Amino acid sequence: MPIWLQFVAVLISGLLSGFMGIALIPFLEKCKFCLPESDNKNNNINTRLRPTMCGILLIFGIIVGLVINYTLYLQFGRADRTSIEFQTESHVLWLILGYALVIGFAGFVLDYLQIKKKLLYPVNKSWQFIIIFLVNCALLRVLPEQILDFGFWKWNAGIFSVLIRALLLAIFWKIMQIPEQETDGMSISLNTVQLLCLNIVLLAEKQNLYALYSFTAIGACMGCMFWNLYPAKCKLGNTGLFFLGTVLPVLSMLSGKVYILLLYMMVYIINILPMLSKKKNFVMLLKKSGYAPLQRIALLAGFALFCGVLTVMIEA
Repeated sequence: MPIWLQFVAVLISGLLSGFMGIALIPFLEKCKFCLPESDNKNNNINTRLRPTMCGILLIFGIIVGLVINYTLYLQFGRADRTSIEFQTESHVLWLILGYALVIGFAGFVLDYLQIKKKLLYPVNKSWQFIIIFLVNCALLRVLPEQILDFGFWKWNAGIFSVLIRALLLAIFWKIMQIPEQETDGMSISLNTVQLLCLNIVLLAEKQNLYALYSFTAIGACMGCMFWNLYPAKCKLGNTGLFFLGTVLPVLSMLSGKVYILLLYMMVYIINILPMLSKKKNFVMLLKKSGYAPLQRIALLAGFALFCGVLTVMIEA
């Protein structure tokens, strides 16, 4: 893939998601698609409303950006459209995008019901996990079969390969949503860093279409970051968190190497480890210790970068 096309892919999706926020956020405010949020300062509780569904910016930037970037790649990327490898990769690319849209749409519906107060019963988190696991199983059944590669051990697990990978993807999706609940812009920042590192692996493996998807996602995250980074002008909501929780895990899994998926999970696993003995995750503990939001983001992003560099070094 030409280097200029990599930069163009990031730029196009970034501009699309960034500039769309100029129109979307006032629209969300006008439609009162906002959720209350309490700030505790000087023992006074001030409730403010902030727009949610900022994930629409991500979805728009990735969909439109990927269509444009895919067209440019076909024209200038010297792709062999007749090869079986290209056709398979192209089929999988649009399949995983459709999968992400289905999950993102489910998050949009949940956001809408919460805002309009039409949820008759609280959403059970366990049922969410089970549904995502089953959807993952359906997705993986139609993807090319892959041997589980743990680096030091390869396992041809047959049908269990689908179940194991579906379970890992569901766990990854679940724990990716936790940091954002305590710090604006955390999920966007961590995903941008990790996708940048993953791109190096994908390009080294000649998986250019998956790398194109990753570049497009990076641009969309960076464009959305302007609106979502602390202090966020618009929250990602379930729309963004559900959608974002499918991009990095699935791309990591497509490499066929489980240890890459596990290394990218580490930053989120570290975050939930304190919950084994306390009812607070790592980000909450940092917040209680007086770390500013940008300091919390920088700390976890630094660890995410460390894990990403490890994957690049192992692949090198």
